[in-house]
Amino acid sequence: MIRLSSLGLLLLSIFISFLIIGIATHDFVMLGIASSVGLALVMDVLSIRLRGRVMCECINCESKRMRMWVFEDKNLSIHIKCNAKVVNVDLPEWAEVIDSRFGNNEVFLNLVTHFDYFGVYKLFVNIYRLSPLKLFIIKDSVDTGSEIIVYPEALYWILVALHELGLAKGFGALEPRIPLALWSDVEEYISSREYAPGLSLKRIDWRATAKTGKLYVKLFSQGSEASYSIFFDGRCLGRYTCDRVASALLSTVLAVRKSGLTATLCEMDKGRCANYSNVDNLLLQALHTVLQLKVIDYNQLYEFVEPSTIKILTKILGEVRYEKQKMLTVPDSPAYIITTLLHDVDKIIEIVKEVIAKRSQCIVLTPARPWIDAESNIERNAIMRSHKNVVKALKAMGVDVIELDARSVVKGVAR
Repeated sequence: MIRLSSLGLLLLSIFISFLIIGIATHDFVMLGIASSVGLALVMDVLSIRLRGRVMCECINCESKRMRMWVFEDKNLSIHIKCNAKVVNVDLPEWAEVIDSRFGNNEVFLNLVTHFDYFGVYKLFVNIYRLSPLKLFIIKDSVDTGSEIIVYPEALYWILVALHELGLAKGFGALEPRIPLALWSDVEEYISSREYAPGLSLKRIDWRATAKTGKLYVKLFSQGSEASYSIFFDGRCLGRYTCDRVASALLSTVLAVRKSGLTATLCEMDKGRCANYSNVDNLLLQALHTVLQLKVIDYNQLYEFVEPSTIKILTKILGEVRYEKQKMLTVPDSPAYIITTLLHDVDKIIEIVKEVIAKRSQCIVLTPARPWIDAESNIERNAIMRSHKNVVKALKAMGVDVIELDARSVVKGVAR
């Protein structure tokens, strides 16, 4: 792509003005000036064509394939050299420049990646350089040779679940990522711990926070009959929202499993609930539900676990049975609601009201930016307004809302 520089625009305006005035007044001096300016523009264009378009190359680049999780960031260093002065660079929206140095004909870039979606990405850098007479700016696309495979967060939680179920043969190494903390019934104070998503900010231990310089909250004992209710709506718009709700379901179920308590899983989009006294069955059902969302496929699992493990998993998931099934109801227990907040909002509000009326705790987990899965600007704006309005209404009701994003476990927690 070629466009006029600021100097080129100035000369073009001079050329047009002098040409029009010269023709109208038969002033040969003005026509001569216009001809000279026009000739300079033409000569600069011809020099660009004669010298060719591809005039930049990456010095320290080599073809390489990198793998990472969607919640990870990666630092990259790039050195690009051109045969003309570089005036600007343009990068994909998932790459942020943290440091740059421009020389006469080269540029050094230090980048950090931020991915919203899983997928396969190739890094191209758009270089803007000046033409020989500096009348035009030429855009060159430089291939750095870097291909980045970004895995969904849901895949991470699936692998953690397989490890918990003892199906982790051939399991690859993973960075630790803490599951969401669970609510506790307010009874007797036990201890304090560092804040984790899912814990109420109303229970801040100010003394421990002041002493350690980190946010601490108080923990309370649970009744002997304590249990949890998880309301899950798997309806999602695309890669971002599907990955968020799938990850929220698995991480919450893993936290329930760690607590050793019973749980009820309600599938809001199917209008049914099932009780699970066996937490392994609950985790298997969550795995089955997430795999049905098609956020990942079994081919991705082969990169981390052996084919025999996947064969066993498929067989086990086919044998999962509900322990007790019933229509969608609101039990007397702390409730998690996992949803995009874009479907059956009236039903969500009704569930929240019932939970609050029963003096149970309620927390809503939702994608922080569901609108980025929209297919048009009109749809994007509509989803943004709807989601923000529902979040605002839930906060006004006193509900804790956790807005989940790929790179930060919590975007905001309502008070």
